[in-house]
Amino acid sequence: MEYLSNGSQKRIASLSAKCYNQALVSCNEGKISEAVVKLRESISLNKKNIDSRNLLGLCYYRLGRITEALIQWKKSAEMKITDNIATDFIIAVENDKDTAKMKEAVANYNEALAFAVDNNTDMAIMCLKKALDMNKNFVLACDLLALCYMERGNNADALPLLRRALKTDSSDSIALEYTNIAGEGKTVLFKPKRKESWDNTRPTVKAIKPSGDTGSGILCFIAGLAAAAIISGALVVPSVIHHYKYIYDSLETKYNILLNDKNSAALKNEEAIQRLTEENEDLKSRLYTTGSQELQQRIKALSDIRAYFEEGNAEMAAEKLLSLNTTGFGAEVMKEYDSLRTTVLPAAAQKYYTAGTEALGAKDTETAQKLFEKCIQCMGNGEELRYSAMYQLGKIAADKGEYEAALNYFGTVADKHPVASVKNDAIEQIEKIKSN
Repeated sequence: MEYLSNGSQKRIASLSAKCYNQALVSCNEGKISEAVVKLRESISLNKKNIDSRNLLGLCYYRLGRITEALIQWKKSAEMKITDNIATDFIIAVENDKDTAKMKEAVANYNEALAFAVDNNTDMAIMCLKKALDMNKNFVLACDLLALCYMERGNNADALPLLRRALKTDSSDSIALEYTNIAGEGKTVLFKPKRKESWDNTRPTVKAIKPSGDTGSGILCFIAGLAAAAIISGALVVPSVIHHYKYIYDSLETKYNILLNDKNSAALKNEEAIQRLTEENEDLKSRLYTTGSQELQQRIKALSDIRAYFEEGNAEMAAEKLLSLNTTGFGAEVMKEYDSLRTTVLPAAAQKYYTAGTEALGAKDTETAQKLFEKCIQCMGNGEELRYSAMYQLGKIAADKGEYEAALNYFGTVADKHPVASVKNDAIEQIEKIKSN
């Protein structure tokens, strides 16, 4: 077995980091599919590139491919247990109330693919409409439904779907190609799948890749769920129509050529790549404090929070408690954390509300607004003080002429405040604003 020298390993890791940085730029430009290609290339070079895996998961999440996102985040979490944002992503997705709908959307999409392969566009359209009812920004479903409409010659209905896909992913090659075709009034015919043309048992998802060069960058997003496959102990891989297979094969060749070219370039530019690695490592060191030491510091912060509270500074205790990252906390530590929340936050909220009321009396509306907003942060849904603070914020917004914000605050108060007189007053404020 041949082993890579330390120099070669560094060059490959540097190239992986370069691909990651290029993907960040692509994400900022809304070119999500383009970023996916760069991130997959990055991971193929360095399977332990945590940043690339986490960003790839976010890209899949944005495209509606939640299963593939979870796979990347779980692999990332296995590689780095502590201080890894992938853990937060996994928890957020698993606790999302809409996850079940997203999985059902995936099931409908997979079913539609099978119907499309068999040239049964009527059933494919029905399944895809169900999928998009559950996730309107499911890019693959938008693309396939548009193709089904075009197969019928209904380009007018196809174009909005293609534009919707491009709004989510401006580098979606399928939507780009067929937007031009639909605009020219041409049609697209599905061809029946030959059994030997596609291996439907392979345990990988063949994503639609963008044509042309792929390039650069990040965005911070957590928006829109859905998926390209279902996870239930194993990955279920959908069938793909013949046209998709042709695009994938041709682009896979381009991808391999690009990868080889970059490996060659890396060997010729060792000095530049080494500098890139050092810059990347320096950035990481600023962003993260790794290992158990950082976890212990966060656990120790609970003692500091309790000390602030016992000294009478509930506001400082609340601020530190709300900003504390609990990733990696064990059961006993979480018990202590929850105990502090139930004592510190209500006390701080009451202080914020009282101080906000005093600031209003002194005509200091800016300070009052900030204090009432902090009060809301400390109180959960269903708490009377939360909605009382919203009522005060509604009055402040109305006085400033910010009527839309005022209506939102008063609307919530009218709906959820437990005191009838306050609810009625909020309704009167709404009617007053609308009448003016």
